[in-house]
Amino acid sequence: MKQGNYDAIDVLEQEPEIIERLWENTRFFKAGLQALGFSTGSSESPITPVIVGEGALAMKLSDALFAKGVFAFNVLTSVAYAGAAFAKTGPVERDTRGMAAASRIDERWIGALVLAPAVLLAGCSSAGGTASNDAQLPTTPAAVVTAPQVASVIHTGTVGDADVYAATVSVTERPYASAQSTRSFYRVPVSMWNYQPRALTLPARINGPGSGADFRVAYPHALSADSPVHGLVRGFVSTYLTSTTGLDRYALADAGLSPLGGYQSATVSTLSADRPVPQNTPPDAQVHVLATVLAQTAQFATVTLVYPLTVENSGGTWMVAAIDLAPQLGDDSQAVDTSHN
Repeated sequence: MKQGNYDAIDVLEQEPEIIERLWENTRFFKAGLQALGFSTGSSESPITPVIVGEGALAMKLSDALFAKGVFAFNVLTSVAYAGAAFAKTGPVERDTRGMAAASRIDERWIGALVLAPAVLLAGCSSAGGTASNDAQLPTTPAAVVTAPQVASVIHTGTVGDADVYAATVSVTERPYASAQSTRSFYRVPVSMWNYQPRALTLPARINGPGSGADFRVAYPHALSADSPVHGLVRGFVSTYLTSTTGLDRYALADAGLSPLGGYQSATVSTLSADRPVPQNTPPDAQVHVLATVLAQTAQFATVTLVYPLTVENSGGTWMVAAIDLAPQLGDDSQAVDTSHN
């Protein structure tokens, strides 16, 4: 531990920009909270108090922020402390600036995504600053609301210097804590002005998004177990899901992947490609594959996972280049409405 402290001091001395970035983000963080109407007291450190004036509300706010991945803990009776922790860079950041930079998503969308569930969970107008003056939240919640998830964020237009979004949120509701839960959907109109989110009205309960439509995935070529690509994918999914090291044997360095771990086992049940994989593949050639994986959790439950992957021939060795955001779809794919099927 002592050596770790010495090393940390050395890093701070050699890279003073880390401290500069911390204070820049701290000022940004505090200014944003204050612009939204929150009281941060007289604190000047990166650890920022949010004074809400009531112990129960502070606990509720702390829990709601934790649920959204924001480090915030309740202390004393009426303060929720939000840790800035902004010295870190990359996708582990939880502030909207860092999340936007890491995900390449407009920061205003991040704000709408984070605010909408908070409006539903806060349940009390004294949280301050999240809703317009004409849309104050009730002091007594009408239901026990948990497990908020953003279903969609749609940009609906602009008004002056503000962008307006419709954020649809799904929540679990109970009339009281021990009652049977139901899943409900609410839409919250959110304005973003100078990167400051604000709910325009109270939420509207709406229908769910429906069943959607099916599209045909385009992986027509099954790969046998003796294919080198099959061997690669077997090793990749097993290491990715069950280990903590060794993924560099299967994934390119710039793929940005690290082992998840936590599973007992992971096996490939089916594997198919979007094109035939020739024996003599030229260097840097890429193939898209779709792997169906049977994984066993730490509790020995079997779950099915599906991974769309891009694999690349790197100097004669197949390597995983990416976990694709979406599977490949056929050029002739057409939406098949499943709402009434």
